[in-house]
Amino acid sequence: MPAGQARSRGGRRSDALRGQAHSRSRQTPEHASAPWAEAHQAIARARDVESRGARQGLRATAGHSTGARRGRRNGRRRPTVAVSSTYEALLLDLDGTLLDGRGEVRPRNRVALCELEARGVLVMIVTGRSAKAALPIVEGLGLTAPTVVFNGAAVYCPKHRGLIEERVLSNAAMGRALAFSAERDLLTLVMTRDRKLALEPRTDAESRALRGLVGLELVDRAELAVEYVLRVSWLSASHAHSGVLAAEVEAHVAHPATYTHFPLSLVAEHRESAMQVCDMHAPCRGKGEALRFVEERYGILPGRVAAVGDATNDLEMFEASGFAVCMGSGMHEARTAADLVIGDHDSDAIAEWIAETF
Repeated sequence: MPAGQARSRGGRRSDALRGQAHSRSRQTPEHASAPWAEAHQAIARARDVESRGARQGLRATAGHSTGARRGRRNGRRRPTVAVSSTYEALLLDLDGTLLDGRGEVRPRNRVALCELEARGVLVMIVTGRSAKAALPIVEGLGLTAPTVVFNGAAVYCPKHRGLIEERVLSNAAMGRALAFSAERDLLTLVMTRDRKLALEPRTDAESRALRGLVGLELVDRAELAVEYVLRVSWLSASHAHSGVLAAEVEAHVAHPATYTHFPLSLVAEHRESAMQVCDMHAPCRGKGEALRFVEERYGILPGRVAAVGDATNDLEMFEASGFAVCMGSGMHEARTAADLVIGDHDSDAIAEWIAETF
């Protein structure tokens, strides 16, 4: 997909975001029956070789500049991370992955992540949540790395206490998105870096779907037409599958954008909901942007990064990482795409896998 337009027309704010939307496919291996550590080492070696040769072409396609993986780029020294294990970085989703059914991080998993970071491994949260929604969890974990939010459309830095990257939707795409909302009469949310706007809910199901959205403003339809939008979300009780809703949105908008979709029941606070959700962001690689960010900022190649998730919005991150892990309670598509499936999110499976792998 083409790169975003200038900010005055709904494009990108961050000069660091030069990449076009890009994805690459890979064959899904059968889950290894050998011990985890051996499987990880074999796959990491193979993908590290792939990264060193193939990433040059990927950078050219995505518009990245080339240069040394570590040291200085454009005269500035970049942060480095010590090599302490098979993988130098660990990326984790929140809902359905690190958060349990009560929306909390299990103590053993929390300790495992903190100890891993203390040993020099980069631990980064990569979530579809907004920065405001993710911040309390990340601060509670005590992690120091930036957090990728809005499904890869933005990056929050705890040191600067603000977004250091963001991609916003073009005015043209927003016009088509809001026209679709009006035509289908769907519950619609619009998010900028500072605001969350939604139409007034008309049913109990819609009211419950908006529960837990911090700082939400209920507005008239005309007030959804704001600028510098990071995300538009549609919630539907009339669609049986979120993929059908996403296909309808994409066909109507017909402008460069990135789409993710999921049943709302994947979120801990909405286990009983029948609502289906489609999110639209500016053109990007989705959560795969985290791999680009990690390489540019820390010099860590994708083959040296492990990723843990549970849903279809994690697939781009899975595809770009050196090793992909899915929770046993995750969506079928995510389990199929992963290199390894572990226990569910209501267990200490993440801590156990970290102990075995790192």
